[in-house]
Amino acid sequence: MNFTFKFYVQCLDWRWNDKAKSAKSRRGHCLKFYFSEELRKHPSLLTGDSTPSYLTSPDLVIPRLKEVFPWDVKFFIMLRDPVKRARSHFAMVTSQDGTAEQLKVRGKEWLQKSFEEIVGEDLLCMKNIGLIPHWKVERMDVESCLKGEVDISIFNEFFGSKLEEDCYSKYQATIPMNTGSHTLVGRGLYILQVRSWLKNFAKDQFMAVKLEDMARSGGVEKLMSKAFRHLGVPHVNVQDESPKNVRSYRQMDDGVRRVLERFYDPYNKKLGDFLDEESWLDPWPYAVM
Repeated sequence: MNFTFKFYVQCLDWRWNDKAKSAKSRRGHCLKFYFSEELRKHPSLLTGDSTPSYLTSPDLVIPRLKEVFPWDVKFFIMLRDPVKRARSHFAMVTSQDGTAEQLKVRGKEWLQKSFEEIVGEDLLCMKNIGLIPHWKVERMDVESCLKGEVDISIFNEFFGSKLEEDCYSKYQATIPMNTGSHTLVGRGLYILQVRSWLKNFAKDQFMAVKLEDMARSGGVEKLMSKAFRHLGVPHVNVQDESPKNVRSYRQMDDGVRRVLERFYDPYNKKLGDFLDEESWLDPWPYAVM
């Protein structure tokens, strides 16, 4: 049994074929990204798709996925501390290292802005849409959003409501399809994303993974053993456990880090409650101040 993953396929979001007239033709368009004709010649070869942006846009992606891949799909959701994820995201899209195609996909929207500015702008966007009524600010501007505090009573009342779902749909509608420079803070609202996916698919189709668990001694092998069981395929020993796609970047300012920790803390706890697994209880504990 051989495995291969296609990275950043994007055929269900910004590479979606809007001109195709039927489900069959749209499926054919997507299958080309997986070299489907070659796969038919080699039935022992399995392939998958690693496209992180699918998680962020459930309203857009889920109907398309059900249409073009109407079989028993297995999902992996890999998450990391959303504060560190945001800093890594900013470093990636503002890096000038890479191919011309990579630079084009990353976008130029953030190149002349600081990390703090982007954080404040995204918080303000969510505030204006009504998605974060619990984020208490003095004024509706970027500077005030960078000093916000959580009103936990409002959060608990609003969380899981129909209004929250509607506001998250409005937020998803702001996501452009031609750049990776968007939703810096919103991408870390994992519970809102995972909740949407598990409303549409059975829970046993999913395996949730914390990136931090892979860094522990024996973490990669343990995770992969679980992944092979999830897929129902034979175990394969991992030959190379070294980290990939790593880059160095400036340390986050303590002030904006504390803002993000305050913001994400209640969402992280709700994620742990929702997944209902011991390893996910309070998955990224912060010393919230």
